[in-house]
Amino acid sequence: MTLDPKLVIWLLFSLSSLIILARMMDKRRAKLAQLLHSYVEARVQWTRKRAKATRLTQEVARRKGAEETSLADGGQTPNPTPGPLKSPL
Repeated sequence: MTLDPKLVIWLLFSLSSLIILARMMDKRRAKLAQLLHSYVEARVQWTRKRAKATRLTQEVARRKGAEETSLADGGQTPNPTPGPLKSPL
């Protein structure tokens, strides 16, 4: 039994096409995985920044509440913050 040269060419062409297609799909999959990883990392950083901002806001509110409580009791704030400097002009 002899192999037809056209059949061999078609088989080689098909095989090479499948290999190229598989490589392209693998590259695309890797690119999408990397994109998803960077999205998740950005989301984690954003969540951390948001948590930090929430903590700072709560801390400021707690300080302000304590300050208002001490003023309501007739006490003075330990270090009052000076107002803005005025220009002599």
